[in-house]
Amino acid sequence: MVKRIRKTPGLFEFELLLPDDDIEEVSECIKALGAWCSGFMVGFGTGAKNLKDDQITAELQEILKDLMEIGEVEDSEYKEEEDENDFYELIEFVRTSSMLIFTELALQREDQKEAQESSNSGPTVH
Repeated sequence: MVKRIRKTPGLFEFELLLPDDDIEEVSECIKALGAWCSGFMVGFGTGAKNLKDDQITAELQEILKDLMEIGEVEDSEYKEEEDENDFYELIEFVRTSSMLIFTELALQREDQKEAQESSNSGPTVH
């Protein structure tokens, strides 16, 4: 039986919406995680359509590539005990990666907004 890890409430509280804990098959959970990653990538692509390539760091590009690959998961044979441990690590990777993407892009957006506001203010006449 797959049991989901519960995070301690805090500043970076975020839990992926995945099937309930009572799912017996790790393969079903892995497919659900793949679907989550696919949905994330669709949302990212829609929301980031105005981003230029140079606005996305190499680290974020690598993470996005990893999430895309996880989203393309196929059916295969899984060894329950080994895969269950790997699955928890994969969930944590996806969870922290999605928070990192959000945080970095939000900071970039704030920096751009501040730069635009300071350039629009022009010289002050006294």
